[in-house]
Amino acid sequence: MKRILIWVMALLFLAAGVIHYLLFWPVKWEGAKGVVEVKQGEGAQVVAAHLKEAGIIRSASAFRWLARFTKADKKIKVGLYSFSSGTSLSEALKFMASPKAGVIVLTAPEGATIKKIAGLARNSLGVDSIAFVTLCQNRAFVHSLGVFASSLEGYLFPSSYEFYWGVPAREVIEKMYVGFKNAWSEIIDSAINPDTLNVAKILTMASLVETETGIDSERVLVSQVFHRRLKIGYPLQCDPTVIYALGETKRALGHDDLKFRSPYNTYLNYGLPPGPICNPGKAALKAALNPASTKYLYFVANGDGGHIFSETLDQHNREIYRLKKENQQ
Repeated sequence: MKRILIWVMALLFLAAGVIHYLLFWPVKWEGAKGVVEVKQGEGAQVVAAHLKEAGIIRSASAFRWLARFTKADKKIKVGLYSFSSGTSLSEALKFMASPKAGVIVLTAPEGATIKKIAGLARNSLGVDSIAFVTLCQNRAFVHSLGVFASSLEGYLFPSSYEFYWGVPAREVIEKMYVGFKNAWSEIIDSAINPDTLNVAKILTMASLVETETGIDSERVLVSQVFHRRLKIGYPLQCDPTVIYALGETKRALGHDDLKFRSPYNTYLNYGLPPGPICNPGKAALKAALNPASTKYLYFVANGDGGHIFSETLDQHNREIYRLKKENQQ
């Protein structure tokens, strides 16, 4: 009897050791993080198989048992999960069943175009970038949001948003548009007559400001230059509008580029371009609404990320000449 008891105890200790090993002992591997995608409708059994195949856990059966025992199997969400070497089965399950499990943060920078955001959404969320751009340019969809423009360029507010892997392009677009509406409501609170504001024109102006400078103190000055040029009938001569017309080329603009025929080319056309050339942030929107009170008509990049502003063409040309001489030294 005593001998049987010893054997039972030994088996219990062995079973406990095996369970501890399978559930709590870290799994290590060489190289990159292990990545597993959980798709819609996949239960604990399929998820366990994915994890086992990826080498993240030792036993699919142990994962299924623990998931059902702890009721975590009902909490695993659709998403893309990344695991570092040294993760145990219990840690993997806890991570996948946590409230923030599978959440991916999409960050759209200020000044990003629809095409740029589409690329970011593709890389981080698995969104079809072509479908994203096409939907943003679908007039019926755009109008359904209450935007009466040819596209949503300018209406996707640059910020950080939480999504899950494989989210539909429509959901990303709609959430970013809500972000714009919220930001716009905050900005116009200080406007004297908010009902008379032309949203499209302000957005377009803000997009020019956004693409011309990233320095907060300069935004109102750039805005003032463009507002003044519009008032006296000067062409805006905004380089980023030509770059946008050319398809966001990264090369420096040449003399022939400035002759490129497009309604967005503000060297050839007077007034604002037909619509925004990017998605501006709050600072640019505020600057578009509240330009500085100066008489500047020109500005040129100073080579350090900022600009030199001038009131006359003569002053402007002298600054350009001085900068060229300094660069030749």
